[in-house]
Amino acid sequence: MTTHELVLPENFCEYASEVESKGWFPGAVLVHLNKRYHLTFYAPVRLGQTIEDELQKRPCFAEPNLLVVGSVTEGAMRAAADYAVTSGLVETFVSEK
Repeated sequence: MTTHELVLPENFCEYASEVESKGWFPGAVLVHLNKRYHLTFYAPVRLGQTIEDELQKRPCFAEPNLLVVGSVTEGAMRAAADYAVTSGLVETFVSEK
């Protein structure tokens, strides 16, 4: 029995390769036990670049519900969402109010 679903935009397949090359995607929603969690996915290199840029402007970098994957592909995002649920990591996420 599936207790969760990763929801991507309907037209995600139309720009999936662009997302993968950018290494960043903030548009996924994890639905688990009647709660919705907005997720942001990063590839490691892109995350490092983003952190460096942000630290030039602010004293810290923070991102709720951040998941780092080897490559920002649909398969990697779904695997990460599955892991977040099965490992209990989802319990640390911030849900919609």
